[in-house]
Parts: sequence; structure tokens; C-alpha cells
Amino acid sequence: MTTKPQIHPSDSTLDSVEKFLRAIPDLEQKLVDGVARAIDEVIDPVRSARWTIAELDKPEKTVFGIRVENVLRMELELERSPVLDVKIAGENVDIKFTVRSNWTIPPEAHDEICLVARFKEINHAVSVGLVRVRENELNPGKNRDAKSGLNPIGMSRVRWLVKDQVAKSSIIGFMAGLPLQLRRDITDPHVGAQTRLNRLFVALLNQKIPETLVEAVSQHRDWTRRMRPDASNARAPGKKFDVLRASSSEDRKLIKTAGLPPLPKGFCMSIDPMNFP
Repeated sequence: MTTKPQIHPSDSTLDSVEKFLRAIPDLEQKLVDGVARAIDEVIDPVRSARWTIAELDKPEKTVFGIRVENVLRMELELERSPVLDVKIAGENVDIKFTVRSNWTIPPEAHDEICLVARFKEINHAVSVGLVRVRENELNPGKNRDAKSGLNPIGMSRVRWLVKDQVAKSSIIGFMAGLPLQLRRDITDPHVGAQTRLNRLFVALLNQKIPETLVEAVSQHRDWTRRMRPDASNARAPGKKFDVLRASSSEDRKLIKTAGLPPLPKGFCMSIDPMNFP
């Protein structure tokens, strides 16, 4: 989904920052996947057996902003700023994140450029944009830290780089669609990594699975090895599953030959080799 630039008040500095970001290859995908990964890492569904933001306590929720900032800085290869969070096109930029409808803007960010990110848990959609924070475009009410959100005019000034794009790589988003018992089975701390993966691959035979989930379920650095068929991942006596990956040219050919839909980047699929041409 391509977000077209909108008409906004003249701001040459903001224009430069926007131009710099839009020139980054695969910008939208990096933004969406980056925010989704930050959310997944904080919730950590496999190790914590929690799958929603609501299950976190208040101190844990405060980590979201820091994690999103760090992930986006690394994904976009941005320089740290001694004043705000990062430097983009030579300008100091603050990064703000929310899981609500608005952001809390501190006084030090007034008249500054902010890279604002939002995650909607209801549909696991990501939005990221740029805005120049102006005091007359903030809500009059402030919290005890003197922070306030954008008012309707301020919200209309946001230059969206990506808007309401569903994060297909989101672990919590994918797990939200799984039966509760399966979620428990693949996060069971009392069994080994291969057993958890076997449960995942068997239950979701012939379905697209994000590799981020496979890595999380495995909890091993060698998680890709555990995707290969061997004696340890037999799903029934005399039967094994194979795992096809979008990153493998050979696997892509097999998928095409079988007449199956192509796997998106970063996804895999478990198949029964006995029923696969």
C-alpha cells in the first residue's frame, strides 16, 4: 500500500526530512515490520505466554516507546541525536509511539519535528508519519508531566509515510488468530523446542507461517535447522513434515509446481511430503 504525499503548510526543513525518509528502499515495509517486531519483543508471547497488550502491567507498557525508537533507528540506519532521539537529513527528530489514537508530546518537542508511530492492536495495523509540533496545534489539557496530544488540526498536519497497514509479520497478530489450546501448546515451557515446533507445523499444515513466530517458538539460534525434516520432527509413526521457505529458490519452485499461492517474504509453510508432488 503506497501512501501518497499530502499538501501541508510550507516547511522546508520538514520537507527535507520527509524526502530523506521516502528515499530509503522498502521504507514502508521497514516501518511496519520494525514497529511490529518492537511490540512482539516487549510482549514476548512465547516466553511470557501473554498475547495482548492488555495483559502487560503499566511499567512494561512504558518500554514500548523506547523499543520502537531503537528498532526504527536501527532499521532506518539513523544517527543518534544529542538533543532529541535521532538525526534525519541533519535535523533533530523526536520519535513518539502510541497504542492509542494520539501521542503524548513533551514540552521539549514543541516546535520540533516528530516521527510519530502508532500500533492498533485490534487489527495489528501500523501507521508512521512526520509532523511539526506546534503549540497551537496541541490539546489544551496536559498530564502531570506537562505532556499533551495533537488536536484535530495537529492530527491533520501529520504526513503519513505509511497508514493503517496490517503487520503480517506480527507474532501477536498471527497468534491472535490461533485457537487458544494451540497457543498454549506452542508456548509450553515444559517441553523442548522441537516438540513446540512440531505442534506448530502439524497444526498449521499447508498454511503460511511467519518465520518470526518459528524463531520465537524455537528460542534457539539454530532455529532454521529445526525446520528441516529429520528423525526428531516426525509428526506420526513413519511420517514427517517438510518446511518450505520463501527465501529458498528451490522451495519457491516446488510451491509453484504444486499450484500453491506464493509465500510472502519472511514466511514458511509446513507440508506433508507424502501428499506433495
